[in-house]
Amino acid sequence: MVNKILGFVFSGLGLASLVISGIKSVKEKVESALPESIAKIISPSWMIISLILLALGIFLIITSGKRNKQVSEEVPIYEGGGKNRKIVGYRRN
Repeated sequence: MVNKILGFVFSGLGLASLVISGIKSVKEKVESALPESIAKIISPSWMIISLILLALGIFLIITSGKRNKQVSEEVPIYEGGGKNRKIVGYRRN
């Protein structure tokens, strides 16, 4: 359950940061506030980080639903012997 919640949080953050990085006005404000050499590095890395967050969130959501449930096989309990055997119950093996 915790993994699923973290998955939704990471997916939401990744998606929101992708949307914000795609808006021109926000992008221009960030680039104008920073020196030109740093702005060229931050823009692509911001999108890469956003995509990684989104992928991590989706991975956590998908894998949180899978659990290794051990299926117990029922084995019959017999009473009597030979052809006169009767099943009187079942037990889990």
